[in-house]
Formats: sequence, C-alpha cells, structure tokens
Amino acid sequence: MSVRERFAHLLIDTAGRLAGAPDEDTRWQVITDICGSLGATSVNSAGFVERGGQMAWMRSTIPRSWMEEYHESGLGDVDAILAMARRGRLPAVLDMRRLPSFGRDAVRRTQLDALREGSGMRYCLAATSSSGGLRRMLAITTSDDPRDIFGKGAARAFATIGTLLSMQLSAPRVGDTADLFGGTAPRPAEEDLRILRAMAGGRGLLAVSAGLGMGPGDLRLRLREICAKLQVSTHEEALEMAQARGLLQA
Repeated sequence: MSVRERFAHLLIDTAGRLAGAPDEDTRWQVITDICGSLGATSVNSAGFVERGGQMAWMRSTIPRSWMEEYHESGLGDVDAILAMARRGRLPAVLDMRRLPSFGRDAVRRTQLDALREGSGMRYCLAATSSSGGLRRMLAITTSDDPRDIFGKGAARAFATIGTLLSMQLSAPRVGDTADLFGGTAPRPAEEDLRILRAMAGGRGLLAVSAGLGMGPGDLRLRLREICAKLQVSTHEEALEMAQARGLLQA
C-alpha cells in the first residue's frame, strides 16, 4: 500500500471512529490509538487561552515519572517547545535535536535533551484548532523521521489528521497534567464559579451583582480574587479560563 493510500484509509478510519466515540475518555483513547498507529512515542494534548496564552489543561501519555522529573527539575524553564506552544508558534514538524537554545541553564537543557532522547522523543508533529477563545493543540513525538511515515509532505499530511483530532479535544475530567507543565491554577470555589456562570450570559457587572444579591464593589473585589486564583489579569480572561477548563458545566 502506498503512502497516499495508507493516508486515505487512515482519514476514513479516523473520522468513523471519532463519530462513534460517545464521551471524552473514549475520544482520547481513539486519538491515542490512531497516533500510536503512526508510530507516536507520546501523545500530548493541551488547551491554551488564546488571549493570554495560559495553559488551561493538558493530557499526555508520557509516563508520570518522566513528567515528575521534568517538573521537579524545573525543565519547563528551558523548554523551547513549551514556550512555542504557549505562543501558538509550534511548527507542524520539528526535529527536537535541533532546537534553538532556550533559557540560560545549559545543565538543565542537557538534562531535558537526555530525558527526551531516552524516551524516543526525537521529532514532534503538531496541529491546532481554535474556537471560543480556546486554542486546542495536539502534539505527538516520534523516534523516526516523519517523512518515513507520511512521505515528503509530512507536515501537510499530519496537519490534516491532527487538526481533525484536535477539534475533538476537551478538558479532561481526570488525568489533567497541566500542573506539571506550568498550569498550576487551583480550582475556584463553588461560589466563585457561581459568579462566573452568571457572567457567562454576557450581562454587565451591575446586572450580575443585582442577580447575585451582591453590591457592585463586593463583586469587583471577588472578581479580583478569582483572577488571582486563575492566574489571569482580567474578568474576561477569568471567564475564558474557566470555560476552557470545563468548570462552568452544570
């Protein structure tokens, strides 16, 4: 079977399996299975608030021990891929052994390079889709050159499948690993979420405060506290972050 024929069959299979997935966990399993069939050594999904670039959630097949070493050693400070992903500038295909230097700590950069090499993470393929102020990213790593998988048009080929898959991503109910990659904002209290749900209808602060039985000054103070908890700067960003994390679902 030629690369083109294999690609066509994979697209058909991908669309069919996603259509039959009844819930978020099943969709994630389908996504990891499909990426595994492409030779992925890891499958990573993340949601970023477009306005500020904050990580809302992340899900990954990378072993927990790997991620804990990454977190405990502060490797996110020297991770060029994470920085590019936050800014929405991660290339479609990337040789991770040829990354530009990032961060000042050469020792930690060497540690990160060794950690990736030891896990077969030599190449990265990424695809994104955006809607409702949320940028969803799917990134897989492979040990083999993507051109051996997709042919010369590796970037375009994965973009087609990857974008289709990324559109199915949502904040995980369990297994969120954002805390290990810098997305450490805690879950707001239920009263905070009640305020954000009231704001989600598009009403102004005066209408929201009246509906909640709060004074406008008290509401503004509470919103500042909510922004601090969610590590954002404005009420609008707080609402977008909560929506991105799936916190406002009834």
